[in-house]
Amino acid sequence: MYILYIDEAGRPEKQSSTPIFVLSGIAIKDTSWRQLTTDIYNAMKKYYPAWFSNHRINNIGDLKKRERSLKRLTQPSHLRISNNKKQRSRNRKNLFFVKDVLQICKKHNAKVFVAGIIKREIKKDPNIRWIYPNLLQKITLIYNKFLINAEENGLIVLDSNTPDFQDMLTFQHIGFLFGNKLGKRCTRIISTPLFIKSHFSIMIQCISYITSLVYAIHANKVQNQSNPVYKIDYSYTSKLLPYLNSLFVGNESSKNGFIVYK
Repeated sequence: MYILYIDEAGRPEKQSSTPIFVLSGIAIKDTSWRQLTTDIYNAMKKYYPAWFSNHRINNIGDLKKRERSLKRLTQPSHLRISNNKKQRSRNRKNLFFVKDVLQICKKHNAKVFVAGIIKREIKKDPNIRWIYPNLLQKITLIYNKFLINAEENGLIVLDSNTPDFQDMLTFQHIGFLFGNKLGKRCTRIISTPLFIKSHFSIMIQCISYITSLVYAIHANKVQNQSNPVYKIDYSYTSKLLPYLNSLFVGNESSKNGFIVYK
C-alpha cells in the first residue's frame, strides 16, 4: 500500500500576492514509512541540532515551535545566497538540508505529484473552496493511475485545517469518488482523505519543504513584471531542480492556467 501526503503553497485568491497556488503530494510505500521518517528526522538533527536537544522539546507547544522554525528555514527566501557572511552560511546549510531530504526521498523510491494554478490565467475566481478540491481531484486521478501500474492500493493524508474546511473537502471528495464518472474509476483509493497536524508528521513536514520548492520554481517562471510583488528572484532554486525532477511522477503539462505533472 502507498500513502500520499499532501500540502499546499501560495494563496488561491487573485488579490493575494502569490502568482500561483499549488498542491504537492509525496507517495511512499507503507513498508518504507518508518525508515524514511527516521532518515528525515536524523537529517533534521544533523543540520539543526539545537532543536533536538533533550531540554528543547518538553511538550506539544515545543513541537509546534520546532516545526514552524524548520518550515521557515526551508522557505525559498532562506535558501538564496546572501551578501551577508553569516546569513550566507545559514542559507547554505538550509540548502544542503533540503537537498539531503530530496536525496533521502529518492533513496526510498518516493514519488511526487503536483497540481496547481497560474492565477492570472484562470478565468473563474480561484476561491479556495473550489480550487483546493479541484486540484486534489486532479492529483487523485494521477495517483490512482500510478497505483494501478504499481498494483497497489493507496491512502491520502492531508495537513489538518479548520473543522469546517476539512468537512467541506471530505464532502466534496466523497462526491467525486462516488458520483463523478472519473472519480468512480479511482478504485485503488481506499478511503476519503485523512487529516493530521503537521507537527506530528515528519512526512507532512517533508512535503511542505518540497511544495515550497515547487512553488518557487513555478513562481519564477510566471513572474508578472507589471506587478512588483512578483519580482522575486527564485532562480537560485535551480540548484535543487535535478534532485526534485528525479521524484516527479510524469512531466509538466500546462493548460488553461492549470499546472499538472502527469
